[in-house]
Amino acid sequence: MKSPISRWLTSTSALFVLGAVLRIAFLLTKGDAPSFSDTYEYETVAMQMLGKTHGAALPRAPLYPAVMALGFLLGGVKNYWAVRWVQLPFGIALIPIVQKLAERIGGRTAGWLAGLGTAVAPTLIFVSSMLYPTSLYTFILAAMTLAAIRLAESARSRDAVLLGVLAMLGWMTDTVIAAPMIALFLWMLTRVRTAGPALVRAMLVVAVTMIAVMTPYQLVRRHAGGSPQAFVQKSQWVLHFARTDSTLSANRWVELPAGESGSTLPMGEFLRHELHLMATQPIAYAHDVGFEFVHFFAPMPDRVQTRNQYNQPSVLIVGAIYFTPVLALFLFGLWRGRGRRDQRLVLALVVFTTAGFYSLFFTQTRYRIPVEPQMIALSSLGVAALVERRRPLI
Repeated sequence: MKSPISRWLTSTSALFVLGAVLRIAFLLTKGDAPSFSDTYEYETVAMQMLGKTHGAALPRAPLYPAVMALGFLLGGVKNYWAVRWVQLPFGIALIPIVQKLAERIGGRTAGWLAGLGTAVAPTLIFVSSMLYPTSLYTFILAAMTLAAIRLAESARSRDAVLLGVLAMLGWMTDTVIAAPMIALFLWMLTRVRTAGPALVRAMLVVAVTMIAVMTPYQLVRRHAGGSPQAFVQKSQWVLHFARTDSTLSANRWVELPAGESGSTLPMGEFLRHELHLMATQPIAYAHDVGFEFVHFFAPMPDRVQTRNQYNQPSVLIVGAIYFTPVLALFLFGLWRGRGRRDQRLVLALVVFTTAGFYSLFFTQTRYRIPVEPQMIALSSLGVAALVERRRPLI
């Protein structure tokens, strides 16, 4: 019989406390200033929300600037400490979400391993107090994944409403969520034959909820004069920069027409532009997308423009050492992990569709972090399959 202490050490509470302590300890090492330049764009939108500044709308989704605005309201304008504390709960709450995700698929041992991995993951600790939407988006995407798996199993209305709300909150955080969102919906469609009409009705509830949440948001944006293309401008600009910058373009084969500007295009024109490049330079285009897809999973973080104490070589090596076994075990978990194959597959779909979307533009470690919880969950399913051949670990 296990002692009360050993039972507590293997509980969700212990993992929650461990993750909270590590994140708070790291937060206390941060100064009261941003570490990366893009933070100032989110801050500008936050200040516009508070009516402190005025100007042209920036191509940034509004939910994280709203979190920053709340921090400024509580702690004072430009109080970055307050913003870090306001967003910290998302990084801590991620731990039980990932634990439940792996436990639902592969059992208690897999869940505990996933919770432990999430609690101590260096990249997830880092972004928990980073002045970027990464931690918020990571939490929403993990919660969406769990809600989709629960919905496919039980088709309850509350899970359908939750998934619809989470999907739209994710859209208002980063529109890249469209890629894993579509993957989750397609996966749920494959479950209709097993789950029956109840799942179809639940998916309709998801769609109605998404419309109900998105409609007032779009009305507010139009009233404020927001551009319908605002959410894709940044991705287009980054793609053009990657194709023309002397350093980043060294690994790219696609050649742009002479004199092409870096101005962003309406979505229809942008798609036609990319399809033309694909048709006229198919090998080069396939190379660039393939290169970026592989680079998405590169263990060593790179392509960081801002230099500070957090991207020194020694720190980056720690990230690479952490991610290398996660990547290997992620693939093993997909192949032979605990749980049903289709549920393991949905975790991988979230990862691969996200990688595929970014591969069309530009990839770096920061873009991979939001799907690391799914990778950790699959890794834990793989480890659980190895260690529980004879008896449960916990």
